[in-house]
Amino acid sequence: MLEDFTTAPQTEHKTFYRYLTESADMLDISIKAADKYLTTESKIQSFLNGHCVINAKTDGVKLTVLKIDDKGNLSDWIFAYKGHILYPGEFDWQPKAKINAESVGASQFQKVFDHFNKIGKNFIPVGTELQCEFLMRKNTLSSNYKHPHGIVLIQHAKSTYDENAVKFGKLKTKPTAMGTDHRDAYAKALKINVPLVLFDGILGTRASFERGILWKDLKSAYEAKKTMIDWDNPVATYQALKEIFLSVESVFGGKEEGVIITFDNGLILKWQQSYQLDQKARALIKMKYKDDNPETENEYWVRVKEAAYTVCEGIGNTIKLEDATKKLSNAIRSYKLTFKHSKKTDAQIRDDIQLTAKTLLIKRMKGNNGCLVLGKFRVFTNGHKKVVETALKEFDRVCICLVTSSDTKATQPLRLKALKKLWGNNNRIEIVEFSGGNLIRIFEKATFNINAVYTGTDRVETYTKQLNGSIGMSVQEIKRTASDISATKVIDGIENRKFFEDNVPKELHSMYNEYYKAYKK
Repeated sequence: MLEDFTTAPQTEHKTFYRYLTESADMLDISIKAADKYLTTESKIQSFLNGHCVINAKTDGVKLTVLKIDDKGNLSDWIFAYKGHILYPGEFDWQPKAKINAESVGASQFQKVFDHFNKIGKNFIPVGTELQCEFLMRKNTLSSNYKHPHGIVLIQHAKSTYDENAVKFGKLKTKPTAMGTDHRDAYAKALKINVPLVLFDGILGTRASFERGILWKDLKSAYEAKKTMIDWDNPVATYQALKEIFLSVESVFGGKEEGVIITFDNGLILKWQQSYQLDQKARALIKMKYKDDNPETENEYWVRVKEAAYTVCEGIGNTIKLEDATKKLSNAIRSYKLTFKHSKKTDAQIRDDIQLTAKTLLIKRMKGNNGCLVLGKFRVFTNGHKKVVETALKEFDRVCICLVTSSDTKATQPLRLKALKKLWGNNNRIEIVEFSGGNLIRIFEKATFNINAVYTGTDRVETYTKQLNGSIGMSVQEIKRTASDISATKVIDGIENRKFFEDNVPKELHSMYNEYYKAYKK
């Protein structure tokens, strides 16, 4: 509780981080906004009286870096953005000058490769996962840094990874609990940064605030406005301090996204720039690289897809993905652009083509043609089994997603047990779980690529709209035949064991009593 801040134990001030050469910061978007949390004057008073550490919150993208070897070169590391592996060499088509001056796309990750290529051997253990933030230019990011492309280490952990997923361009890790125990030392070895600490202390009085200032620019911002702070008025003090912190210049030039406020009892709050919360302002930022005419923008992406298919021609589907991306890089470099965009340079258009083409390469790799079958499977029927068996004939692998919503939560263990009993030993099938029908989130759970979704007639239109514009993706309708009895009918007739056994796979007949207990009226 906020009211406990004044009695929380005071942490001894540690050696706080100073910027090294580059920086950024990645923090959980679920962090509570202080303004929404501090709804009363008494809460604000407790907030001001509690011991806290305040860090700058930079505005970048999450970058995962996994150490897998110790040779002292780039092969020691796997780099991934949103779980998708980035390969050294895949951005060779883009001149360095264009990356520095123009790129708003994936080719900026070449800056990460260039940096890590200079690191050499270091003491960081093999099997260490580093979670970083990379300050790239991107049309979904609000901050406009004068000096982009910084990297910062946020946290780290011991970790393992799925080697089979890596073959197809996905990094699926299993880290232990993330922490910061060795963060400063690791960052120094990698010549990157950790979050900049602005303040460590108690906010609520003039003397305690002045003692807690750690960063020179915060001190300057405070000196400029300190005569306007009414320290006897908690609400006014809160607002004044918030304005001061948000006015501090980023070390990268421009303003930071905001600050993160961490209290001794573990509560974390944030102050953000006003434009971060302004939907109209964020929409304008997104329009910086979009044509004002939606139809023209859609036509542009049709041309990008056509170009992507063209540059992929001749690149085989049996070679290693890393080698395929290098071939793609050469094709992108030599490709002659035949179209323009009203707000993008040729270099930015090539970024769009490369990303789209890489997606195509991954999707068509031999062994990577996967299918998703999803449903609640309240009772897994013969009809459901027929769908999965059909998918196994048509695709390399099948992901079965058990969807659990509020109305099926009670039967989740039963339904999962049935799936595992039927398919748990089939190495071409992967079983995952999710709480809704967001296909993109479900795809992320699979360790392999999904090219098609099998679904019932009632969901075809919904899922088709969800996947509109997705590369190489189809929605295939499951049509129930006259002999396919629905799960609803099996549940309605659950008291008839013979009816149950006639309409569910024989492997599940031994589960009749469990189903009966779950669904009896």
